[in-house]
Amino acid sequence: MRKKLMALAMTGAMLAAATGCSNGITAQGETQSTEVGIINNTTPTNPGPGATLEAFPEEETEGEESRYVDENPVQKYGTIVSVDEEAGQITILPADQAVEGASQEETAMMEIVLNVADGVPILDAVSGMPVQMKDLQEGQTMYAWIGQAMTMSIPPQSALQVMVVNIPQDAAAPQYVVIKEVSSDGAGNYTFVDQNGARWNASEESTSITPYLTRQLIRLEGIEAGDKCMIWPGAAVGASMPPVYTAEKMMVFNW
Repeated sequence: MRKKLMALAMTGAMLAAATGCSNGITAQGETQSTEVGIINNTTPTNPGPGATLEAFPEEETEGEESRYVDENPVQKYGTIVSVDEEAGQITILPADQAVEGASQEETAMMEIVLNVADGVPILDAVSGMPVQMKDLQEGQTMYAWIGQAMTMSIPPQSALQVMVVNIPQDAAAPQYVVIKEVSSDGAGNYTFVDQNGARWNASEESTSITPYLTRQLIRLEGIEAGDKCMIWPGAAVGASMPPVYTAEKMMVFNW
């Protein structure tokens, strides 16, 4: 389909796999939270500043990424506590860990520090365009997909994979998806299974598809297992488990 970018391996102390339960989207766009396994006290292999591109480049760039890409990221929903652009870190407070009436010290223990490598997407939930770290605000609602490996420090640290902000109240947030399976009926209709087992129905007639920050031509038939995408969900199809959704818009990443 296109040249794949090889993800860097985690450091030797972080090779242990962390376990977690799957995430889902509710009708209001809420998600079920997944616990992240605590591995060790080694900082995740995810260095670099957090600035992202502001415009489409003239040509698609190639070369190895300087960041870690997790094939089974964990989703967290909550608020931004602080942003350190120079250090390339965003501190978040997941909604499932926040406790009403907790002291400042107690709240700090519930936070997670996300290391943001160069090129890690921070996206506007409506347009899908990049948002720079300097434009993030404390208290801002966000969805973050992070690496499963987490340090034992307080607060713990993990590697940010994708973050979505500026989420409208009347719409479900786009979801970061790692494609695991692809099927087609041969008539322009496709079903994509993501890392959590959810199914996404897409159609050449009704699903908008675009690449991330390139002018590369993308079609549904070119999406394959291992591809990473943002999917803007439409209505859920019934009440099955795993859930099935329609895909209104898809944006395909090039790593």
